[in-house]
Amino acid sequence: MCTHIPVQLANDSVANVSGLDAPVAHVNPYGALGQPSRILYAAYGSDGRQTLLQQPLPQLLGPSPLISTLVDIPGSDLTFTGFTEPYGGTSDAVVFIGEAHRHGEASLDGVFLLERALAVHLPPRKLVDTRTAIPPVPGEAPLPQPDFLGLGSPVLLADGSGDVVFAGADEPGGRRSGLFRWRRDGGTIETVVENVSSRVADISGAAYAAGERASAGHLVYLATAWRRGVRGPGLYSQSLQRGLFPPVPRLLTAVGEPVPQSAPAQRFAALGAPGAAGSWVAFVGAGSAGTVGVYACNVAAVQRRGVNSGACRRVVDSRSKLPGGGSFANFEGTPSVAADGTVVFMADASNASQSGVYGADFRGNVWPVVAMGDRFTYLRARGTAWDGRCLAFYAITGDADAVLAVDGRSSS
Repeated sequence: MCTHIPVQLANDSVANVSGLDAPVAHVNPYGALGQPSRILYAAYGSDGRQTLLQQPLPQLLGPSPLISTLVDIPGSDLTFTGFTEPYGGTSDAVVFIGEAHRHGEASLDGVFLLERALAVHLPPRKLVDTRTAIPPVPGEAPLPQPDFLGLGSPVLLADGSGDVVFAGADEPGGRRSGLFRWRRDGGTIETVVENVSSRVADISGAAYAAGERASAGHLVYLATAWRRGVRGPGLYSQSLQRGLFPPVPRLLTAVGEPVPQSAPAQRFAALGAPGAAGSWVAFVGAGSAGTVGVYACNVAAVQRRGVNSGACRRVVDSRSKLPGGGSFANFEGTPSVAADGTVVFMADASNASQSGVYGADFRGNVWPVVAMGDRFTYLRARGTAWDGRCLAFYAITGDADAVLAVDGRSSS
């Protein structure tokens, strides 16, 4: 489905392209075998417009624009002025953060949904914006609540529900912040986890994974909590299943916990935002003795056996040797992980020409997916840029920038 040689995605759908943004990629996880991947990315025109585009793979046709700025949102008095964080969870829908101007008033941000019916994209649907009231605190009287003033990290659930989870807060450092869920069946917004009614705070970096079956989905996110008399960050999972009792955050690992397979023995001093798929979560972590690495935890195994039960493993770290010689120096951004535990990640190498994107599996095999070499002066791959097959990334080569695609399970 992906070529082993990077293929530049054409940008004929945007006149006079002056810039591109790092892409995301996804494939319908419950579609028919061979369902094509779809890459989403933003292009910037010389006329000031920003356009979100999609490119199916294999690349039989060119990209098609989804939505552009400087145009009115159908059925409203809003005009899009920018897009951030495009995500995709199914082959027929895209959810993103859109900035909009209300005529004669201040701008506002919102979570918008683009759906497709009979191969035709429907007008964007606003799910929530910064003038929507935050849901009441669970267990408290339904008193008037403040509006969302910050929105981010929308995730389209791939469990068949069509629901969307997003991060929201009343203000930076305010009383209310957490993860919230827009439900398609009724258009209501409910709290998943937030800092008033739960034991965690500073919730960020949410990723969704379907679990071992479609109905067993869970969120993985960073949050801070009091543990052993110390307040510090940790990586938590939370079921999205409804039951007799509300699901609670479950710790996967945290600052102060042992680093898997570290030598000398270390404890985590810092954790990065997670990527998740299936029962796996992958993240970048730093150890107390200076080692930096990419690590993966099996969420289902941690929930069954507990923290530090051997369910987390080292993928690679700054002591690991590169294929062909040299060593890793640092790791950037959020890793991508497939349902079988294979991880793709950005890495700096001791030799700059070897820096780039690498893959690794649970058997200890490591391979370069795409390296800087002589072709690129800059590479960037988002944590959502790999769908388990095709890796999409942004690169600068010579005096031009491009969005490229490559097989994430093979060396280019």
